[in-house]
Amino acid sequence: IKLLEQLAFVWDVSITSWNTRYQELREYQAEHGDCLVPTGNRYRYHPNPTLRALGLWVKAQRAEYSVWKSQKGKSSITPERIKLLEQLGFVWDVSITSWNTRYQELREYQAEHGDCLVPTGNRYRYHPNPTLRALGLWVKAQRAEYSVWKSQ
Repeated sequence: IKLLEQLAFVWDVSITSWNTRYQELREYQAEHGDCLVPTGNRYRYHPNPTLRALGLWVKAQRAEYSVWKSQKGKSSITPERIKLLEQLGFVWDVSITSWNTRYQELREYQAEHGDCLVPTGNRYRYHPNPTLRALGLWVKAQRAEYSVWKSQ
């Protein structure tokens, strides 16, 4: 044991891995101003392996937090890790943040155009402005959700 420890042998790789990803998240937050690392399927094949791995790690932290919060199983996240992540402004429920972001974008669109008629048709699915494209999809989803709600 002493010989291995003289080599700075790592006994618990999961701690080292968590700390490495946490440091990467700190760097991401410093550069982007948030901890909203892309985690969707389209980022699974991102050319930057560090960003791809960080996205998977962020997604795993959210899943571990969900298990920890529900107390329905064993979670690797600890109160100390939760505190560290929250100090960076980590968002546990991205859907709420995403909805609020799109809502703010819709308010800006309405202020600029005088209406909320964001283009949503198929020809706009490939619009060069990714924000307008995403807003159009969000508006379309809101209308669909409203239709479901209204029919109940």
